[in-house]
Amino acid sequence: MFSQLPTRLLCNLALVALTACPFFQAFAGTEEAAAATEDSSLFLGNFSMLNVPFAYSPDNSIRYDGSGIKAGLLYDVQNKKIVWQKEMDKALPIASLTKMMVALIAVEEVKAGTIHWDDDVSWVRDLAVGKRRKKKIVHTPVTYTLHDLFKAAMIASNNEASEQMARYIGKGDLRSFIERMNKRALELGMNSTFYSNPTGLPASVHSLDNSG
Repeated sequence: MFSQLPTRLLCNLALVALTACPFFQAFAGTEEAAAATEDSSLFLGNFSMLNVPFAYSPDNSIRYDGSGIKAGLLYDVQNKKIVWQKEMDKALPIASLTKMMVALIAVEEVKAGTIHWDDDVSWVRDLAVGKRRKKKIVHTPVTYTLHDLFKAAMIASNNEASEQMARYIGKGDLRSFIERMNKRALELGMNSTFYSNPTGLPASVHSLDNSG
């Protein structure tokens, strides 16, 4: 069936398989997830599967035009194996896929009981209003629950939500949280992955861009 898919769509499918399937299977891959609580809170599944190396078993029936695909892989969730890959071990900029690691650490912290989805996260938001000489910075205190920040980061890919979630979990120490992101990546066997921030925005120096 893949031979009939547009190259751009196949590329997106491969990218999603690379980053999202193993992660979200912990939420939705079990019978317990199907019976999630009525308050729509996230199901905290068994994450031990994330510590198991991915098996690569190519499916030769997959046909595709790889000319427009720089890199990616396709993960068979049901059989827990990679069935297609291209430049799987090559480090490339990952942009907002960075937020997947922030989300994973958040879920693990909630599961451990050190933080809770209904925790209030507060900070002061600085907004520039006006134009030219009349421009000024308005400081606005804001508060959101951790659950709302999680959804904003994962669904809308909101950078502010991801950074504030990282600051909250890191008790205000963003640098230590980023170090934790890199450590967790190594624990998961993501040996080519590097994080310099919790958002995926370009770094001031290109060599420090988040990559994986």
